[in-house]
Amino acid sequence: MRTSKSKTSKPRTSKPGTSKQTMGAILAGTMLGAALLAGCQNKNDGASAPSSSDSASGSAAATASAGSAADLPEVELVWYLRGSKPKNADSVIARANEITREKIHATVDYRFVEPGDYDQKMQLIMGAGEPFDLVWTSSWSNNYVANATKGAYLALDDYLDAVPKLKESMPDKIWNGVKVNGSIYGVNNYQILGGPHGMSFRKDIVEKYNIDLDSIKSVKDLTPIFEQVKAGEPDMVMVKYGVPALLPYGESGVPPKVEDFIVDTNTWQVGSYLYADDSMVEGYKLMREWYQKGFFPKNVATAAEADQSLEQAGKLFAQFEVAKPGAEEELALKYGYDVVVKPLTDPLFITKAALTSTLNAVSRTSANPERALMFLELINTDKELYNTLVFGLEGQDYTMTGDNRIEKIPDTYQFDAWELGNQFNAYFNGTQPDSVWEDTKAINDAAEVDPMLDFSADLTPIQNELTQIKAAQKEFYVILKNGLADPEEAMKNFENKLAQSGEEKVRTELQKQIDAWRSTVK
Repeated sequence: MRTSKSKTSKPRTSKPGTSKQTMGAILAGTMLGAALLAGCQNKNDGASAPSSSDSASGSAAATASAGSAADLPEVELVWYLRGSKPKNADSVIARANEITREKIHATVDYRFVEPGDYDQKMQLIMGAGEPFDLVWTSSWSNNYVANATKGAYLALDDYLDAVPKLKESMPDKIWNGVKVNGSIYGVNNYQILGGPHGMSFRKDIVEKYNIDLDSIKSVKDLTPIFEQVKAGEPDMVMVKYGVPALLPYGESGVPPKVEDFIVDTNTWQVGSYLYADDSMVEGYKLMREWYQKGFFPKNVATAAEADQSLEQAGKLFAQFEVAKPGAEEELALKYGYDVVVKPLTDPLFITKAALTSTLNAVSRTSANPERALMFLELINTDKELYNTLVFGLEGQDYTMTGDNRIEKIPDTYQFDAWELGNQFNAYFNGTQPDSVWEDTKAINDAAEVDPMLDFSADLTPIQNELTQIKAAQKEFYVILKNGLADPEEAMKNFENKLAQSGEEKVRTELQKQIDAWRSTVK
């Protein structure tokens, strides 16, 4: 196995002399898995990714369209979202369309796609050049950078001046962080960016077994706790899936990386593919131990991580989470039981993976890109529209208990707030503290920026190799992270597959691009 020099180095930030732990990039991938990116047909018939100038012709039209919504013809936008269609969705969508029809003369056809099908379906839709307007995208599902590079998304730079409220709704570092080859192709769903990662535990089980959560300093410390609970609750699953990176990088910090290749920011050399780096072996061995002790569900190899059946049945003890302000209240509403949250890392760097972990993009095939931007401005700045699509309708799905506070009605409409827009516009839910959004913004404002944030690789020359590497990762990582086989043997097979997939060509190309980028950095 190959060990990258960057394994032991900590990333440097723009503030000399500072050093923090950074795990955002890896945890998004490890918690949710890497998707195999299918080919997406470039509308430019294989040409390189479009630049912001491609959208210049839309700038004047966008400005005119934004000037007076009352003068616009009514249009219907199509928006693809990753998630099951919620209960009561038809009545909620009807109300949302009343709002958008009144304010921007548009309605929206909300197309919900099951999480397990989302990546493949979106690749087929985009590859076929199907007309649609908006799509949810990220660094870990329906890959934002890859799709933007292929030309599936519209460059938005020349449209943003026509939607000033949207542009002003989040800091410049977010807009800069979502650029691909110098252009903006997606609107970040503004949320927690630098929060620590950790675990949630069922509160009643913690109290029943008198578990001291303060004793947990490392992921290794969970093993005796899981053993204790499993002995007393043999039918309960300890955790849904493995997150091996929490062990080697809980203290040293995950190094910066590009397309999952480690970059040592002391030497600016591109090193190993992270998931096959020696630094991960310790975590893989721990996950193997957990699997053999029966901590994971029996179907861990095939179960969808978004599946909530264990939570609904009350059969899950712990979950990997972002330990953000208000997390305990939010998760209690999501799972239907009280939880306690234990951070396992320090606050994180703001990485490119964090900034691209949830966005909405405008399709290159959209017939109404100006109106799509107007809609994105509305859902990111209009509290009524945003909260309607997140929480549903008052009286049907929630009860209003204060000026900006609700109490959810069980078993009614709910959709993931982080997928729809600016989460700082959300109602306070249940017992969430009044300071939750101020505290979250404070974490974001204080978080330091990954030194690789301004670098954006041109993936065009290595797209085929990256597709094969992602396929290898999909094949082997589910085995390694869930302890399904001996990690030493699985790693050897993984490394061989990476070599056959063109790993060295990718590393060489990324090194060339980083060297060129560094020559322009003052």
